[in-house]
Amino acid sequence: MEAGVEAGSVAEMEMIEEHMRLMTVKDRHVRQQDYLNTLTDLKETEEAINEAKHYLATECASPGGGTANYHLQREKELELTELMQKKEELQLLLSDKENEEEEMEDVRRLNLVRQQGGGGGSPFQRGQSEPLSSSQRLLSGVSQWLRS
Repeated sequence: MEAGVEAGSVAEMEMIEEHMRLMTVKDRHVRQQDYLNTLTDLKETEEAINEAKHYLATECASPGGGTANYHLQREKELELTELMQKKEELQLLLSDKENEEEEMEDVRRLNLVRQQGGGGGSPFQRGQSEPLSSSQRLLSGVSQWLRS
């Protein structure tokens, strides 16, 4: 902590909140960078697929060449298969990253609603009196759920 900031003070709480906000922004930027890197890998893979297809369609389709041409064609076909598998994996990874980002956005929205006092009537809210034990909160939540 900075000099002159007392533990438990409003200034300390504000500094902690600002630190948490900045960490959230940093984490979002890291996820975005990871997404963009994966997207770049996908684009490069698609370009390599197109090059391999073009090569197979032009170079390997020409008659003659014998065994050497056959082996080269097989190598390109294997390369194309591997690239197609890599493309599929990258597409799944991008989809997972998009789903994760949507979940993070939902959590952020829920936290914002809670911070603004619209807790949504959660059955596990504590009262103004003594703190409840976890079993008391659970029973209270179940009984409120049954009443509704």
